[in-house]
Amino acid sequence: METALPLHDVALSILEAVPDAVVCVDSDGRIVFINPAAEGLWGYSAREVLGAEIASIMVPEDRRDFHRNAFRALVSGTGQGTLGKTRRFPSKKKDGTPFIAEISLASFTHKGEDYYLAVTRDVTERHRLEESLREARERLRILHDNARFAVFSYDRNLILTSVNRVVSDLLGYREEELLGRNVLELGVLHPDDYPRVAAAMGQLFAGHPAIREDLRFFRRDGSMIVAHVIGVPLVDERGEMLEIMNIAHDVTEQRRMEEELEAQRRDLEEKVRARTRELEEAFERLEHSERYFRALIENTHDLIAVLDGDLKIRYLSPSVQRISGYTLEEVAGKSGLDFIHPDDVPRLVERFTAQLESNGVTETAEYRWRHKDGTYRWQEAVACNLLDDPAVRGIVVNARDVTERHEAEMRLRESEERYRSLVETSPDGIVVTDLEGSIITANRAALEILGCRGVEEVVGRNVLEFIALEDHARAAESMRTPVGEEGFRRDEYILVRKDGVRRWVEISASLLRDARGRPIGFTGITRDVTESKLARSRLEALNRTLLGLGHDPLVNISNIVLAGREMLNARLARYGRVRRGRFEAFTSERPGEGFQVREDPENHLCYRLLQRGVSTPASSKDLDLAMAEADPDFLSLKPKEILTCPVQVKGKPSGCLCFFFTEERSFTAADIDVLIMLGRAIAIEEERWSYEEGLREFVDIASHELRHPTALLSGYSQLLKEHEGDLDEESREIVEALISSTERLAEIVNGLVHTSLLERDRFPLRRSRQDVVELARKALKEMEARFPEREFRLKVKGEMGTCSLDPIRIHELLVVLLENAVKFSPQDTEVELEVEADPVGVLLSVLDRGKGVREENRERIFERFYQEEQALYHSQGLGLGLYLARSIAEAHGGRLWHEPRPGGGSVFRFFLPYL
Repeated sequence: METALPLHDVALSILEAVPDAVVCVDSDGRIVFINPAAEGLWGYSAREVLGAEIASIMVPEDRRDFHRNAFRALVSGTGQGTLGKTRRFPSKKKDGTPFIAEISLASFTHKGEDYYLAVTRDVTERHRLEESLREARERLRILHDNARFAVFSYDRNLILTSVNRVVSDLLGYREEELLGRNVLELGVLHPDDYPRVAAAMGQLFAGHPAIREDLRFFRRDGSMIVAHVIGVPLVDERGEMLEIMNIAHDVTEQRRMEEELEAQRRDLEEKVRARTRELEEAFERLEHSERYFRALIENTHDLIAVLDGDLKIRYLSPSVQRISGYTLEEVAGKSGLDFIHPDDVPRLVERFTAQLESNGVTETAEYRWRHKDGTYRWQEAVACNLLDDPAVRGIVVNARDVTERHEAEMRLRESEERYRSLVETSPDGIVVTDLEGSIITANRAALEILGCRGVEEVVGRNVLEFIALEDHARAAESMRTPVGEEGFRRDEYILVRKDGVRRWVEISASLLRDARGRPIGFTGITRDVTESKLARSRLEALNRTLLGLGHDPLVNISNIVLAGREMLNARLARYGRVRRGRFEAFTSERPGEGFQVREDPENHLCYRLLQRGVSTPASSKDLDLAMAEADPDFLSLKPKEILTCPVQVKGKPSGCLCFFFTEERSFTAADIDVLIMLGRAIAIEEERWSYEEGLREFVDIASHELRHPTALLSGYSQLLKEHEGDLDEESREIVEALISSTERLAEIVNGLVHTSLLERDRFPLRRSRQDVVELARKALKEMEARFPEREFRLKVKGEMGTCSLDPIRIHELLVVLLENAVKFSPQDTEVELEVEADPVGVLLSVLDRGKGVREENRERIFERFYQEEQALYHSQGLGLGLYLARSIAEAHGGRLWHEPRPGGGSVFRFFLPYL
């Protein structure tokens, strides 16, 4: 094996045979040896890494500075505490895969040189498992500390290992007074319960899954409570017992009430028996007291009549006059049917005749009895056929005036009918349940919301059966929580219809009470709010899309089209536009291609709608689908529905937005609103594109028109420079100012030209393999010649290969950065250019000691034409230098950014990939 470690071959063979990864570095942190296990772990061969700095090879970029500082501390002696100990740190493999490495570090000295040996293993999975275990323990701790019931645990030695706050509140002891003590030696358990507790512990330690017991405990103040305790064994992943967890809640009051209830039940039974004996004795007395019976009849408020076989009145109780206004003499001998309302006679005769033939008591019947004043009063009566009883020989009728009750019942029925009509015609669903949530009734709107045909499909089912599982706990808690002063509670839940469709509903629940004010159930007013929530979510999605728009109008339009497809749940979204006689379109099927010119515009629905000048949104039923027969997307998708929206800018057609749906759709007003908002958003971007296109044309014309006079100025000023010997001092200064201004004007013109090329994607790169360090030296030489009074320094870190780049463009980029550093830093400070090797490219950094850039401007300074006095990083001119520099960097697949420099100043970094 290749190595730079000067050890005996035997020692090297031992290190190579070690199954763990072994890496040895010298005091500079450079690798001098790795064994085969290390090659397999990191993916590098020994040839690739020998002599390389270990931090740049095996440590992630964001951790390298930390690693280097730690290693320097180790070498200097301040970090010797890490030797001989095991540490973990993030590492990365050759292919970029990150992993967690566990390292044991040792040092040795050979031939006067210090070396450091690291034995490493991949513990990524173990690290992940340990993190998961810590998270699980933390969740258990939170559950333990915040439980509503008392929770305590003890180990195999019966030593308390944990108690929560409820335990302390329940017993009156502080947590530190309980932890670490034997649970049976605390003196809080009632002596008579020890045998049951010992037996339960034996079962739990023997593997029983759970034990429940009611136990008595003494509180610190001497009072006794009864607690229902559930013991559960906790085992580790090997199934071995760890400890016993117990959950307890105070049932003292419950048990007391049960005992009182039992005592009351026994007392009530005794009272019932005593009362029964009293009633039996009274009944016997009544049977033997005819006088008492007669007094009772004569003084009752009910009417008692005796009729003969022809239904003629033989006897009426004295209450007849109070009830009907007649005296006995006025009605005696007359037929009872003469006083019945004619409409009630047939029904009453038929009913009584059939029942009286059986010599039994008839069922209760209601009829209208004529009062002496001519009005009819409602009566309720039963009859008993005693014609065969020698003591009576008649039909005994018991009747009472129920006019007031009947009228009240009529009013109640009318009220109930009005209520039922109101409920049935209500657009909101109305569900009535008992206190347990079982459905008693539901109106038609509720059945439609639940997806049921008839009320029999829901009656008896618990309302929670229709609530989505994720909302079960919240809904059940709402049913248990008392309603506030407003008398109702409004919540939103996900409802699952009978057909499985999930809908959002808003439920306003109120408590139902009986006549005595006792709760008997709930009334839930249910409203389907799925569409309103969908509209809100669509609006939020549209807001997010609009807030995330960037500076490129066409990219923004593409993002709006994609967002519209998601909001309307369309199979495909497309936007077509006509510019300079060409039809170009963007489709959600191929978003990465952007806008593509279509050579067959007449086949596209968007184009044909634009040609017809359609100005309003339309769906399939509004369109002539013959226009879409040749559309390639229409042919491939065969959509069931289409939505289109024209886009107008300043009243003129600019483009057309189309959505294709492969399923049947019924578009709502909310859908059309979303469509119109998308069209308006695109119209804004189209108008912005037109404005920027005009600006680009202005830049083209301005740069073209300025190049010729600039060239003339440059030529004439150089000609004057050549004859400056013939000029006086003041004239020479004017010539110098003219040359400087001409050069600045030339730079501005070149900036405009480059900007125009960039905006029109005509900024060519002529790549070739180049030495980046050599390009950096050339840029510094130019700066030294232009600014001889300033100091420049070049730093090169590491060895690097050549890059595929355009040397002229990279030179321009470096000059822009170096010019900025010179112009915006004190003259007595140094400007530095660093070139640093990276595994995948080269990092170039320009450092100065200027005033720096405020954090909020660190991105804005790279914008086109951005000039702000506080930014301080655009030269006098149009503000294009850094914009062009970043464009050059991005054209090379690289990145240009700004960082604050420690101690003051700025660092502009440019990463250039090798490619």
